[in-house]
Amino acid sequence: MKEVRFLVVGAGFAGASTAFHLARMGAKGVLVTEREEAAGRNSSGLNAAMVTQTGADPAVEDMARRGAEFIRRPPDGWPGRLGFAATGALFLASGERLRASEGAAERARAAGLEAEVRSGEWARARHALLEGNPAEGALWCPSDGVVDIQGLLRGFLDGAQALGAELWLGCALQSIRPGGGGAFVAETSRGPVRAECLVNAAGAWSGAVAAMAGAAQPPLRPCRRHLFRTGPLAWVREDWPIAWDVDEGCYFRPEAGGLLLSPCDEDEHPPALPEADASVRERLQEKLGRRFPRLQWMRYTANWACLRTLTPDDRFAIGWDPGVPGFFWVAGLGGHGATCAGAVGDVAARLLLGGEDPWGLAGAFSLGRFRRPVS
Repeated sequence: MKEVRFLVVGAGFAGASTAFHLARMGAKGVLVTEREEAAGRNSSGLNAAMVTQTGADPAVEDMARRGAEFIRRPPDGWPGRLGFAATGALFLASGERLRASEGAAERARAAGLEAEVRSGEWARARHALLEGNPAEGALWCPSDGVVDIQGLLRGFLDGAQALGAELWLGCALQSIRPGGGGAFVAETSRGPVRAECLVNAAGAWSGAVAAMAGAAQPPLRPCRRHLFRTGPLAWVREDWPIAWDVDEGCYFRPEAGGLLLSPCDEDEHPPALPEADASVRERLQEKLGRRFPRLQWMRYTANWACLRTLTPDDRFAIGWDPGVPGFFWVAGLGGHGATCAGAVGDVAARLLLGGEDPWGLAGAFSLGRFRRPVS
């Protein structure tokens, strides 16, 4: 039987970053298992690769800013070069949403970022494809941008392995049982593993992993999101910023000489690699017609869907399970995995090793917030 200190289930951004930081902090006996034959076949490898640092929740914003700083300046010993382009991002909004954007800009400036709310006229002049967009204004954050998600995920995994962690790909978790002394025995397709601590970083499958261990069932909701990509377009500029219409819920950005677009759909979906729904193309066209009319009739050369695992308050689930000792959660990143991974893994590793919460964020992401009050 394989014996380890930490069994990390899932080699997406949550699990890979946690393993990397554990190994970097000197932890021995770290094993990452991944059900797929290659890491990043699900959400971590199929997302829009956008790094955005503002939003509606201050705790998530803090994670995002720290994660973005990790991307801009990876730690010493990071394997390879991590590609990042600071194109900036425009979040277009009106009314209450625009006023909320002003609060987000204030928080970003207080944290040392350049951010400001500009008029809709300024935004439309800044970006040619915003012609016809009716937003009253836009939150502009020039340090947002696009990251090489494959390079980021590979860096976490390669870095963890270089520091002694192991990675088992194509390894399905089949069951979990008590292993004596507070440990777990995980039956996998590659044989049993006895672990002192089990880290649930299984993304949309986190609920199933928890059920195997008799752990809590926080209200995690896997949702499907679609992405559409055009072929190369001669008039697209690679330095155009991300353009996100907050009122309508749709965005686009330059990608490989063309455009990458999404209708920001969030339809619930069971834990499985989702197939693309052809009807969502019409939903995207309708939204573009109302917000980005120059793009309404674009032709797409590819489209796909991935899962985003959400919580009711849009905060992550990071911390010890309230009922099962030794069971630790790193889940519910809700589409923020690429941006926040570097910070999420850092916080998770410190808590796993019994260290202090470095930024005072653990309480905001604790599983305890999902407990129902006693009546």
